[in-house]
Amino acid sequence: MLLVREFYTNLTNPDDDTVYVRGVQVPLSAEAINTIYGLGDLVDEHSEFVEDITEPELAMVLETVAIAGAEWNVSSQGVYTCLRSSLNPPAKIWYHFLKSRLLPTTHGKIVSKERVLLLYSMLTGKSINMGRMIHREICACAARKSGALFFPSLIIRMCRNARAPYLVNEEKLHNTGEIDAIAVARIAQEGPAEPSHQPSSSRPTAVSSSSTTSETLQQLKSLEQHISQQEVQQYQMMTMLQQIHQQQRQF
Repeated sequence: MLLVREFYTNLTNPDDDTVYVRGVQVPLSAEAINTIYGLGDLVDEHSEFVEDITEPELAMVLETVAIAGAEWNVSSQGVYTCLRSSLNPPAKIWYHFLKSRLLPTTHGKIVSKERVLLLYSMLTGKSINMGRMIHREICACAARKSGALFFPSLIIRMCRNARAPYLVNEEKLHNTGEIDAIAVARIAQEGPAEPSHQPSSSRPTAVSSSSTTSETLQQLKSLEQHISQQEVQQYQMMTMLQQIHQQQRQF
């Protein structure tokens, strides 16, 4: 992923709308990212909700995304987190997608407040400015100057759209495939089982139903297919470039 490394190395000012890569200016903005994913300029209901969230609202959020009896863990510094094992099945499935595609993280057992709030917005249908969120994550990744490089497929797509030169020996990004029913069942069952008593009326009653899990699977598959299509196209393009290069060497 040499192209991705060059992009992150040259991203030194998060306020810039472009990144200079291999002689061209690559657009980097929330609008540019939304355009690539075919998203419009929506009202960001998620950001409006989390900006001035109250304690009662935090309790309501946890009631929606977690099993009965789950509680926020609050550190001495006032940092809110919850255990991934306390999420209800649909939230566990969406969290798998979230931490892989939207807000990448290497933490497996602890879910940050930011990700819990995003889960809530996803499960309750609030509009989200994904371009703004991904742009912020890309800039934060560049500022760390170490660790994993996030959103490689997206960055390659942005560079290719800007006609940044693509080397024949670029490392291929292998498409990992869509989330299937087996993976969804495994993710939904991770962690301790939900208590046998019925949840209160304030909690969504369809949380653990098979119909809800099936609907979640269909939504996830649709999103995965949309995102993975870019990875497949990039893989095919790199294979074609290598084949052309080999043919040229034969002559």
